[in-house]
Amino acid sequence: MKKLTLNATFSYLCLLLCSLALPVGACSDESNSGDDIFIVCQTTSDCVSRGGVCQQEQCRADNECSSDADCASGSCVPDADFGGLCVSFGPPNPGPAWTCTSGSDCPVGQGCGSDGLCHIDGECSSSADCSGSDICYNAGNDDPAGFCASDRPAVNPYCRADGQGACRYECYQDGSCAAGSTCVAGFCHWDDECADVNDCTPNHLCEPLFDHNVNTCTEDPDPSCVNAPDGVCRLACASTQDCLAGGTCETDNYCHADNECTTPADCTVAGETCLPREFFGGLCGVDRP
Repeated sequence: MKKLTLNATFSYLCLLLCSLALPVGACSDESNSGDDIFIVCQTTSDCVSRGGVCQQEQCRADNECSSDADCASGSCVPDADFGGLCVSFGPPNPGPAWTCTSGSDCPVGQGCGSDGLCHIDGECSSSADCSGSDICYNAGNDDPAGFCASDRPAVNPYCRADGQGACRYECYQDGSCAAGSTCVAGFCHWDDECADVNDCTPNHLCEPLFDHNVNTCTEDPDPSCVNAPDGVCRLACASTQDCLAGGTCETDNYCHADNECTTPADCTVAGETCLPREFFGGLCGVDRP
């Protein structure tokens, strides 16, 4: 491409002039001139926010261009991170395309298609924009733009990479996320997200949410009671939602039931007796054979 050729020519002339004993510092690489602002990287994974590959500590795309003449098809669109990118439809997409097994593997705002490649919404507005038998897949958000795929994406099709390693549902305003989540910087964040179990209340686990690379607090299917000061093994709690076996979270931070008992004499309803229960010591009820 022209840009790469010019860079190579400049470097060659610089080396030639420097070999003639010009003062140190008289020669400098064009990449340091401030004309282009490339993303600094150590490995290709550092380029995840925009795409491309890491070459000589800069994220470079294989569809960079200086003018339309550098593009095999389409036009050269200015790009803040790559100077210019060849694009035939929709927003510029730095090549090469990222491979993915889930949406969280993709650059920000992109999803994982059925072809195992990352796609950006805006590739198409209808299937007529796609090649061959591909269809224009719409993620179902408020934005009608979609991406071309041979089939409905098999891997978390409704989420898009947030640039922070997670695949989230996109949102456009407060209230556009599902109940239990909030719109933050264009992506839905679950209210009960967690990094580990210490972020969750008692009797809950920190578990992955599908394959979105996001963890949320979920009920422990096998909670353990602890010995409370009254001698009963109870479920500890921060709120009543922690009382998985029923009851109410009281001020001592343990779950209590209204019909607790220690002996049959504690039960005042005719026909009821004190039945042993793991998390309450005993509960008044009818003993059925």
